[in-house]
Amino acid sequence: MIKEKVIVMMEYFLQDTIDLIERVVEESSEDPHCSAVQANKRLELYLELMNEFEAKKNVSSVEDIIRSQGYGEDFAEDFLRKLNYELEIYHGETKWEWNK
Repeated sequence: MIKEKVIVMMEYFLQDTIDLIERVVEESSEDPHCSAVQANKRLELYLELMNEFEAKKNVSSVEDIIRSQGYGEDFAEDFLRKLNYELEIYHGETKWEWNK
């Protein structure tokens, strides 16, 4: 029963994360207010938990998650470009895995 509740909670978490990714992609790279690294870390957490619960068999990467939400190649590439830009100055850890 807890497993099912966590899965539902993670779906809400995913929608909030997708909203964050939309803001990241839409905002200026010169003056960002939202973090692509933070959004990516949230997607990594979502992926890790959903895999742990074996809840998303067809999703194996951050890119898969974005595409599973109906976004195309251009949107995913825009997010990846912003993420790579931030990672140049980011000093923390991240796993980000893309299918490319």
